[in-house]
Amino acid sequence: MVRTHVANWDAGARVLLVGMLLAHGAAGAEDDGPTEPPSTPVEKADDLTGKASATLYVLEHQIQFDVNVRKRFGDVTGWLGAFVDPKGESVGRVGVEYDLQSGWLLATPAFQIGTNGFVNGSLYAEAGRAVYGIVGLTLTNLKPLPNLTFDPNDALVFGAGAHLTRYDKVYAFTVVDVRLGTGQQDTHLLYRRRLDPLSGITGDLLYKSGHRDDGVYVRGIGIGVYFDRPAWFLKAVWDPWVNFTADDMVRLGGGLKF
Repeated sequence: MVRTHVANWDAGARVLLVGMLLAHGAAGAEDDGPTEPPSTPVEKADDLTGKASATLYVLEHQIQFDVNVRKRFGDVTGWLGAFVDPKGESVGRVGVEYDLQSGWLLATPAFQIGTNGFVNGSLYAEAGRAVYGIVGLTLTNLKPLPNLTFDPNDALVFGAGAHLTRYDKVYAFTVVDVRLGTGQQDTHLLYRRRLDPLSGITGDLLYKSGHRDDGVYVRGIGIGVYFDRPAWFLKAVWDPWVNFTADDMVRLGGGLKF
């Protein structure tokens, strides 16, 4: 479980403001990006409003499970999930997010609670069009909950991306712990590409560094591959020092779109 220290609100606010202003300036210098309607089944699948998934978490001495169902209703998305640990605590969770799209700005506030009393609030934003900036902030009440984002909780997020076509894009972001002074940070570089009218693939390269909960400083490189079809998807991830513990993890999963 990732722990965090009291946030430097002034510094976080400055990073958030500067990132959005820079992205807005970049948006003015770019064209409006791809505007053509989806023309293939795998592109049209991005407009589907529901997703159900199941994931297997493989550790050296145990196996854990997670199931999750998401559904979008207009600008609001809700989800239900359950994490099952046969050797530990199993936790249910419910969450909701709101997508506010206005011209070059997308802002997504979200709220999640767990059956053990965990509370998580976040704000994610993209500013720009063909080229865009990424900023975000996540805070919790520090109660334990399996971290299924596998990035630091209570963190500042910043990055940038570019839409190459309606489906293809490349983007990168860093998630930095801002509460306990652990120095934990995960940096992701992702590339999504349409392979043919019925399939697409995303590669996720991860670099992480920081102190584990026991104080040991670690570095590691992980990799994820996500395969998309119009009605279903598969994913496989290798994650060293998962959630900055002593364990490495393999994640295998998939699901349905509807």
